Amino acid sequence: MKKTLCIFLALSTMFLSVYATNSIPEADRLSCWNATVDSTDSSGNQRIYRMTVQPKIAFGGVMSMGTFSASNIEAYTTYAAQEWTTVGMPVNEVNIGSANIIVYAGKRQAMLLIDNTITATTYLLPGHTYFHNGTGQPEKNWYYNSDVKCGYISNFNKVVLIWDDIIGNKLDISEGTYKNVLLHEVGHALGWYGHSSNTTDIMHKAAKDSFLLTSRDVNHVKQIKGY
Repeated sequence: MKKTLCIFLALSTMFLSVYATNSIPEADRLSCWNATVDSTDSSGNQRIYRMTVQPKIAFGGVMSMGTFSASNIEAYTTYAAQEWTTVGMPVNEVNIGSANIIVYAGKRQAMLLIDNTITATTYLLPGHTYFHNGTGQPEKNWYYNSDVKCGYISNFNKVVLIWDDIIGNKLDISEGTYKNVLLHEVGHALGWYGHSSNTTDIMHKAAKDSFLLTSRDVNHVKQIKGY
């Protein structure tokens, strides 16, 4: 009798698990998950931020510029928009008054006025994306296999490129590398929360002189495209 009961309970649990998995809408299922553990928030929850409106990007200018060239950063903004558009994530370049992704560049103290979320963890980073909706507007849960990802909407984001470290010394990267950094940060603004574990990806956390998106970069964010 006990053995029969155990078998019954095991089959019931298996049925409920399969039923629960199969009941997840196909539109909420993720086909891949390329983000590393830093895709989690401070509570340890893996998150997805995405835009549900057409991304429109603009160059907002260089402030307290260091050795930044405004024309170069504007060109990198255009390149990032074109590169993401080419792979199926359309980003329109518009004037600043119509934009929902705005790019700024300059010295750290000036960038703090734009992005007050820059903290000790970003002191040595050449770029950062500020989800203007704060923690985002809760949307829905997403599912990758049996893992739940908390979904949020952030439809207005700022990207900053940072010239110096915490004590004002120029960061040890070339200005050309900021082209890679900006392409990477626009990926965050589109929905790539966290970083890739693959060093060849644009969405890996290390800046490099690489300017072409990989299939992992694209597939991770394209599956949650909300526009």
